[in-house]
Amino acid sequence: RVGFMVSQDVEDYLGHLIACGLVFRQNGHPEDINIVDPIQGLHVECDWLRLTKINLNEGEIFVAYLVGDESGPGL
Repeated sequence: RVGFMVSQDVEDYLGHLIACGLVFRQNGHPEDINIVDPIQGLHVECDWLRLTKINLNEGEIFVAYLVGDESGPGL
């Protein structure tokens, strides 16, 4: 997980990861990387990453977790 304040930084880092050999999308589906927006959620739905909202400090936040992770979104 890496967080950014502006979308240009996301794009720059995504380009770096791709240059290092990770695959962003294959046939329109996330392969090694997905983007999670704190308001909109998953950039593209995929079968290896889940997103849920939890209550925290009188508000809701998104929590992303890998499918098959026994701990799930627990905090």
